[in-house]
Amino acid sequence: MGIFSFVTNFIPGVGPFISTGLSFVGKYWKEFAVGAMIGIIAYQNFSATRFLLGAPTIPHLQQVVAQDQVQIKTLTGQVKQAGDANASLTNDIKAVNADVAKWKAISDQLQAQNDALQGKLNAIQVQTQTKINNISKLPTPTTCEGSMDLLRKQIPNLTW
Repeated sequence: MGIFSFVTNFIPGVGPFISTGLSFVGKYWKEFAVGAMIGIIAYQNFSATRFLLGAPTIPHLQQVVAQDQVQIKTLTGQVKQAGDANASLTNDIKAVNADVAKWKAISDQLQAQNDALQGKLNAIQVQTQTKINNISKLPTPTTCEGSMDLLRKQIPNLTW
């Protein structure tokens, strides 16, 4: 049982119309094909919409290209602005890095001076402690005349 017999049994009286339609299409199928091609070509070239099955048309694609070109110009401008901002930031960073290097050199110099002074201070402290130890090892006079003799003997050691 073919489709033709199924349709004619399902819808009575339709058989002659279907057979006439099939014979008509069979006879003029080339004309239908040429008409369909002309319609598709006209749709593709002149319709600005994407109505038929979402198929893109040439005018629609031209609109998309124009929109994309505008977007490309906008993005190119933004990239240029970003490049200019990047260059400006790079220059600012270089200036700050130069300042940091200058302050690092000053800090290193001050640290070296501090280390030198700390060494001198340690040497003076050792000398002072040695003098204090020497003085404390001296015999303690018990009389006034002994104290005076001790002071007289120490006069050449006074440095201040």
